[in-house]
Amino acid sequence: MFVTCEIEKVKVDGQDEALGPNKPFRDIAWGVASRGIAVLRYNKRSYEHPMSAKVANLTLNDEARDDAVSAAALLRGIPEINPQKIFVLGHSLGAVVAPRIAKAHPAIAGLILEGGIARPYLDLLLTQIAAAKQMEELKQQIARANDPNLKPGDPASGLPFGAPATYWLDGRGYRPAELARELKQPILILPGERDYRAAMEDFALWKQALSDRKNVEFEVYPKLNHFFIEGEGISSDAEYLKPGHVSAAVVEDIAQWIARQAEY
Repeated sequence: MFVTCEIEKVKVDGQDEALGPNKPFRDIAWGVASRGIAVLRYNKRSYEHPMSAKVANLTLNDEARDDAVSAAALLRGIPEINPQKIFVLGHSLGAVVAPRIAKAHPAIAGLILEGGIARPYLDLLLTQIAAAKQMEELKQQIARANDPNLKPGDPASGLPFGAPATYWLDGRGYRPAELARELKQPILILPGERDYRAAMEDFALWKQALSDRKNVEFEVYPKLNHFFIEGEGISSDAEYLKPGHVSAAVVEDIAQWIARQAEY
């Protein structure tokens, strides 16, 4: 098994997905490892090599898919690892890109998707910006990214976060739930009801696309936020800076699901 890593607009560091005092990827990795499941974590390319995010032809595949495919291939060559039972756990962006990973590497045995949006990212950017000045600027950047005349090679200036045109052209029509529907691998989809980044509206789209698949399971956690840490009331960025741990129920559900797949 391996876990993909991702970097949010909120500062998230490395293979632990460290955010303030919290390390949700470490919680999950140690939790499932204690149940006999091998885990490979790694730093995302744009974290390890920040300038790679500025290349002129960057796409979602460069940012998250290709290294995950390489990680799966690496695991398949380790004698202690069952090459037929390699699973991808993707959180947030990792969950969004996971269907692409599985399509590019069909030997992957299954997907675990945590907190993944099902709508195009450009449609959601404004919901994550609070400052009015930033919002107005972002509206203009989103409009340019959605411009039907946008072409690869157009300057990145004036586009969201300074990412190149190829990145937004690649992502603006991508609907991960629709791609997941084409896959044959089993999938476990885990949303937190208090997650305002990947809201229950996104979960509804995942369920609409995949609920008729017998090998797709859904488990909803009413009290969990985007990082699967328990809390009360409306979640916010400030909550991520309070010490906590990924819910033990999530770790147990992931481990048991993998164990069930390994029986086949």
